[in-house]
Amino acid sequence: MSRAEKIIMGEGVKQLPQVKLLEYGFQVSKGLAAHPYTMVQFNPNQIVEAMNQGRTILYLDKKGDLLAFGQIWHYGQSSTGQEIKEFGSWMSFKKGGFGVSVLKAVRDLHFHLYPLSQLVAIVELDNKKAQKIIEDLLRVKSKSTLSKFLKTKDGKPALMRIYDITLS
Repeated sequence: MSRAEKIIMGEGVKQLPQVKLLEYGFQVSKGLAAHPYTMVQFNPNQIVEAMNQGRTILYLDKKGDLLAFGQIWHYGQSSTGQEIKEFGSWMSFKKGGFGVSVLKAVRDLHFHLYPLSQLVAIVELDNKKAQKIIEDLLRVKSKSTLSKFLKTKDGKPALMRIYDITLS
């Protein structure tokens, strides 16, 4: 990361002007819309709400343009009652490893916000690049799961890869 670029997460995001948060919200929502069968869809207001709740990570360039994004949202509960949070809406808007930096940061944000919960990343089967990044960087293995939120074009639950990326 050069001195001109910066990662802002959690409480820091809430300090940005609302007009910028709305701009980022539209950008992320538009990015998600390009992947309707592989990424959970959030509208701009839902993205801004996550930012205002301190559940997001932004990677900005020196002009304040969004290079990469990720958020933590409630996924469910384990069979033992433990909360499960998902690292989602993970996307880069430019090449250069910005998404990797967001992935590294999300575990710290999760631990700060939800220290007793599990953190998972769920990746579509065809996204080999994201799978490789998670596996190489975090040294975790995945298992197959049917999505609770995403459907295939045929209306069936999408088959995904799920990773436990909880900071241990």
